[in-house]
This record gives sequence, C-alpha cells and structure tokens, in this order.
Amino acid sequence: MSYTDFYHANKSANGIALRLDVGLLNDDVSNVFDGFFANENPETLKSYEDKGMSIYKCSINKENIISSRNLQKTPENMAILKSICNVDDGNILDMFSDFIFLGRSNIVDLEAFIDVIPTKVDYTPNATKAGKLNFLKHEIIRLKGRIAAKLGYDGIKMTIKGQTLVLIVNPLIEWQYVEKKIAQAA
Repeated sequence: MSYTDFYHANKSANGIALRLDVGLLNDDVSNVFDGFFANENPETLKSYEDKGMSIYKCSINKENIISSRNLQKTPENMAILKSICNVDDGNILDMFSDFIFLGRSNIVDLEAFIDVIPTKVDYTPNATKAGKLNFLKHEIIRLKGRIAAKLGYDGIKMTIKGQTLVLIVNPLIEWQYVEKKIAQAA
C-alpha cells in the first residue's frame, strides 16, 4: 500500500474533523462540500498560513482515492445520486447527472436547475440567483464527493481552476496539526 500525505488549510486552530451537516450551511463554509480540499504539496498552502490559517495533514492510501473522471453514469452510481440528491423527478435527475458524471459545465444550462436541485444555500434567506448558481456548482462537487464516499473511497481527485486537488470525504480520516516550522520545512 502506498500512503500519501495530504495537506489542508483551515481557520480552526483547535483541530478539524469532517462533519456531514447535510442541508446545513454554518459559519465554516468550507464544509459546504461535506469534505476538505487537500493536496500533496504543503507549499501551496503558504498563503493561507500567512493569513493566519492552520495547516493540517492526513495520510491516505492512494488506492482509496478515485479520480472524478472515473465516476461513471452507471445504474449503481445513479441509485446513489438519487438517494442523496433529494430530487424525485427521474428526468431532471438524469439531465443534472450529466454535470456530475460527464463533466458538463455550461453555466447557462446549469441555470435551469437552480430551482429544482436543492443545495445548502436554500436554507439561507434572501439568496440571490448568482448565489444560488454558485452553490449549485458547489453542490455538483459535493455530490461527486458523497458518491465517492458511498462507493468506499476516502477522497476524490478533481481539477478545480487549473489545480488538481483531492476532496477528502471520509469523516473517519484523522487530521493532524502541522507546526508552522514543519510546514515551512516540508
């Protein structure tokens, strides 16, 4: 088995643990994904550390990380999606699933789902259309992560804004605080 260290920056200086607050949006907006974004290079988090955020690391077996490209639109994955997405209309769910499994990313097409796909922002009063659209994009990422977790993976690798990251989705993963001097030396 090949274990790799992954690093995550967080506002909390008192330790972190993944809480699956489905349907809730709390002050820790990073939990909007029901996971923690991390990568293998702690140097990429230096700017966050410079802003006073704490750095944490975990070790994960690379075999327990799936690439988002490998999530396919299979009957098993569609059943998982249906169980976690809270959408009763099978046609809407099927069309929306193209954004999850096929990498469809046309924002104009995504706007059609603002009022039919529930997201965590739905619990926020006075959310704007732009805010809802932004959270719908987050919901696609969250759902990919929840599907990966239901399939037994600890994380899912994806590219966001040109950077390859892993969304750690297993709440049993233990995170360790990285001392600042260690983070600089790593």
